[in-house]
Amino acid sequence: MKRMLPIGLPILMSTLILSNLGAIDITGTAPVFGANQGSGLSQTQMDTFNAELGTTFNNALNQIRDQIKDIDSKPEKVIRGFGNASVYASTGATLRNYAGYKLFGVALGPMFGAQLPYSIFDILGNPDIGSDVMKKLKDENDMAAGINAGLNLQFGLNMSFLVKNLYLGLKAGYFPGNAFLPDNMKFTTFSIGATVSYQFLPRRQLLPANLLLWRGVSFNSGVIYQGTNMGIEMPLDKVTEGSSNFDLTIDPKVALNIDVHTVTIPLEAVTSIRLLWFLNLAVGLGVDVGFGSSNIEGSATAEIKATSSNTQIRQDQAGSLSLSAGGKEGPSLFNPKLLLGLGLSIGPVLIDFPITFYLDNGYSIGVTLGVNF
Repeated sequence: MKRMLPIGLPILMSTLILSNLGAIDITGTAPVFGANQGSGLSQTQMDTFNAELGTTFNNALNQIRDQIKDIDSKPEKVIRGFGNASVYASTGATLRNYAGYKLFGVALGPMFGAQLPYSIFDILGNPDIGSDVMKKLKDENDMAAGINAGLNLQFGLNMSFLVKNLYLGLKAGYFPGNAFLPDNMKFTTFSIGATVSYQFLPRRQLLPANLLLWRGVSFNSGVIYQGTNMGIEMPLDKVTEGSSNFDLTIDPKVALNIDVHTVTIPLEAVTSIRLLWFLNLAVGLGVDVGFGSSNIEGSATAEIKATSSNTQIRQDQAGSLSLSAGGKEGPSLFNPKLLLGLGLSIGPVLIDFPITFYLDNGYSIGVTLGVNF
């Protein structure tokens, strides 16, 4: 059995998407029956039967519509939120908090990004946040929300032999989320990019015996592409209708696909200190410049069963459901951010927890394992 992704990613994904994909005109085609050869039934009788079946089908269709009503079918803020979350999650396996290595650095780690409809402080201090979110959805029909994740590997090289205090890096990532998800969900992401860092102020020992080391101030930038595909298929409530002539059951499902492609240019100024040989504390300011697109498409499928005890008729045409919803938006162009980091370094080995707070209730948090020499 597949395990769930960390931090409840599929739960968040299904809640955010399905809760924001309503007011949708689900259409459908009722099953059609015909008379068996030699049955003696007239076309008028079959037309009457199919008209009654069509009316019953439409009643069932209205019950399905009621399950996803009252929400905008093109939630622009949600669509943009998933693009923003891709921008937030693209900076995984960062070496920004460990400037000044002599030769090279290697880092590996995941990064989770999210844009939320509330600040993290409101969420942590409100035990009824779930009901508040649903009320906000009902009142506003849309909200800025999205999630993403990535797993990256970065290699950084000290280029001081060309330009003093210049560091270049290459990074790539692939996150096979499908391996952790149930069969009705999918999540994969791929990223590739280049980074550049210039140590404007070099590292300096502030206390003897390396008790306190200031790593100076670094200006960081780069170009990072990230592509993500998410999908979820969620069942709606089964609807059963019937008459003395037939029984009709519709078992509907809503399928959603999110396709996100972003290019991120981070612009950062970061400083950090190493205390007592192993504790690393970092802080910085910056902005992520985001380009690209986020596209959400919704569709509906259903298992439709129409049966009759009348052996003189047969089903000639199967019933069907269809749904069209979603839209396409770009991420926010400028994403101001506050950078924090807490880590441990023992010799060349480091473990770091980079945290980023974005101005528009966006967040990213990661774990970086690495070495630098």
